Amino acid sequence: MNPNDDPHETELRRLFAERQRRDEAASPTYERVVLRPARARHGRRRLALASCAAGILLLTLLAVWRDRPGVAPAPALSTWKAPTDFLLAVPGSELLNSTPTFPDLRRL
Repeated sequence: MNPNDDPHETELRRLFAERQRRDEAASPTYERVVLRPARARHGRRRLALASCAAGILLLTLLAVWRDRPGVAPAPALSTWKAPTDFLLAVPGSELLNSTPTFPDLRRL
């Protein structure tokens, strides 16, 4: 340590060195970092296989459930009628559903 150093600068250097030692102690080893992609790839493969199996199981259960006897088929969406449709039937609505006809001025 240089006697001309500022005490604040010395304290900052000590704090930074302590922080660096803590960071080095908390960081993973080289082998762990190098081997991590292989382990992650293996985990992703397992996850993909598990999600495919779950999807196949879900589709199978859905197909079996739909083919049960006694289950009424769901009504088609085209036959559904909104319970508030009567509110749209207002007097003069035929004016909104047609275009007006104008006389042909060339024939007059």
